[in-house]
Amino acid sequence: MRDLFCIGIVILFASIAVFGQSESKQVCPILTVNGPAGLSEPDGIITFTASLEGQNYKPKISWTVSGGEIVSGHGTMSINVKVGPTGSGNVKATVSFEGLPENCGIVAGSASGPSDDPPFPTQVDEYPGITTMKSYARLRAAVENLKGRPNDLLVLIAYFPPGNRTTKSKIAKLENYLIQSLGKPKDEFKIVAATSNREFTKVFFVPPGAKDPQP
Repeated sequence: MRDLFCIGIVILFASIAVFGQSESKQVCPILTVNGPAGLSEPDGIITFTASLEGQNYKPKISWTVSGGEIVSGHGTMSINVKVGPTGSGNVKATVSFEGLPENCGIVAGSASGPSDDPPFPTQVDEYPGITTMKSYARLRAAVENLKGRPNDLLVLIAYFPPGNRTTKSKIAKLENYLIQSLGKPKDEFKIVAATSNREFTKVFFVPPGAKDPQP
């Protein structure tokens, strides 16, 4: 029986400030991801594409691939990948964009063919702070990109130093910001408190059937 491979895509945006623009004018682009339909045969050629919609950004583009080898398209929005041999695992492509506004942070999207493998959560950002203006800007960008994955649950893991007395109040403030300012219904997100030596936040998109990410 021939072995088949599930295809996955992860898109990461490196955050680099755009010189001369105020934060109020920095609009994050909308991410669209397209990958192979169905499963891929070993040693076959497959295509991964990504696009930025909404702003005329011209970022520097770089791709990395696991489970296969890029055969063409380096530095462009579309690459052709040769799938690895039997036993090399699922194919995963990662593209980074340098030159987006700082407040856009890290944005991720994924696409995969049908598979018996269970769905998995995707980490889309990690940033310092929990209820600061800069952290809110990063969260706003993530929520905007979540519109392309309407069935996914938004999961935030908020890290606090041990014994922090502001944990409950900041969690409540973050929840209120999501509901009142970003218009997220309470059943469409989850906030988890965790312990670390500094305050920071991890943002995940969790598709139906996937297990919640762990701190």
